[in-house]
Amino acid sequence: GYAPEILIFDTPKYTNWTQYFFGGTAKSTNANLSISGGSINTNFSVNVGYRKDGNVFPGDFSAERGSAAVNLHHNSNNRRFFVDFSSLQSIASNNTPGTPSLLQAFTLPPNYPDLLDPEGNLVWQYKGVNLTNPLSYLERIYQSKNFSINGQLQLGYEIARGLHIKSSMGYSRMQGSERSLTPRASYAPNSTT
Repeated sequence: GYAPEILIFDTPKYTNWTQYFFGGTAKSTNANLSISGGSINTNFSVNVGYRKDGNVFPGDFSAERGSAAVNLHHNSNNRRFFVDFSSLQSIASNNTPGTPSLLQAFTLPPNYPDLLDPEGNLVWQYKGVNLTNPLSYLERIYQSKNFSINGQLQLGYEIARGLHIKSSMGYSRMQGSERSLTPRASYAPNSTT
């Protein structure tokens, strides 16, 4: 049988492919800030947050999210009129690997040729042998962006003891976009796909 890992590939070369693909460090950043205060009649709070999560796979991939929340409550001096306002905004983006074939990491022999040449290009052939390159996902793009905002306003007035009139209003908006690209460069030159 044909066995390039014995007959063609460099036998002293050793790469732990599982470690190569799954051994990275996924860095995470999380920051939050809250401010609150008020007086006898008015209370408020403002909260903002940011989070970024990296990925263990080779490449520059991450997911980020930012959010802000505002709450306000106010009563008139005679406590008959009140206003409540709240708002939550969020924006998120995700840049993930484009369908990586990472399960191949468990099947590559330790002496499999390098997957990238010195210039960082994908290697598809070694000494006349066509190669499968699990790093082809680096050429693929998947990005998503999401935005949401929710707001609520409630007004109330006590007309007489135990008789209240209230009005509630709200606003909600969600928007998202997604993009996925699989350029020809992510396929082997001899591929028919």
